[in-house]
Amino acid sequence: MDSPYTSNHLWHFVGRAAPKDDERNYTTLKKILDSRCISHPPHEHGQGKTGYTYDLKGTFRDESLIVPTVTCYADIPVTSLGIHVQKYGKFGVAFRRGLLVAKFARPVTYVTIRDVDGPMAGSSAYTLKDIEAVYRGFRKAFDARDDIPKTRAMTVEPANEGELFRGLKYVLELEVLAFIKAFHADLPQDHPNNYYMDREWRKYGNLVFELKDVAALCVALEHAETIKHDFPELRDKLIAVPSTDGPTPAPESTAPPR
Repeated sequence: MDSPYTSNHLWHFVGRAAPKDDERNYTTLKKILDSRCISHPPHEHGQGKTGYTYDLKGTFRDESLIVPTVTCYADIPVTSLGIHVQKYGKFGVAFRRGLLVAKFARPVTYVTIRDVDGPMAGSSAYTLKDIEAVYRGFRKAFDARDDIPKTRAMTVEPANEGELFRGLKYVLELEVLAFIKAFHADLPQDHPNNYYMDREWRKYGNLVFELKDVAALCVALEHAETIKHDFPELRDKLIAVPSTDGPTPAPESTAPPR
């Protein structure tokens, strides 16, 4: 059972680029269900990659410092999906939280910023600037060394300084910085850039699944019959979203997730 605050299901909605374009978003959701795969850019089929790109001139504010190869999910109870569908469209698929945990998904760390923040602002934006500065310094020191091994053994304590630098780089970039997300603390809940309401989880690589793994499915009410026709095995996991209100069970054989 969902609590009033968190969900046993994690949602992946497909309409961030065009939340009101129901036809486009249905096509995207159908492609995900047909391929049995949620993918990260460049959206290649299969398991995907565990990695990232970086830009030392980038920032957390514009999400360009570290860009990981992740797929993203939202921890939102069904009763609270109303605001989310306004931002991400009415089409999404949910999976049991336990399934995603077993595939190494975990929540991001949110850090506050404000539009009024300056270089010495008394908020967490200053903390982010400090993390960015330390990372740039570390990366420059790392790149200047010639004694660092090319690979490392996971969970093994580094035996020398070169191994330590390799381990620090891996942990810092892949496991820490890639899971930091800035959010505008002063924005209203329904603002498209108020990411805190997403309760985002990230998973490296693609999510390859079977239809039996789908815990719930969300579509616009007008597409309820179409999705039941295209994926009859999911008809009892369907939630339909009216044009103006929050999620409600679709008519007849559809029902909210159990």
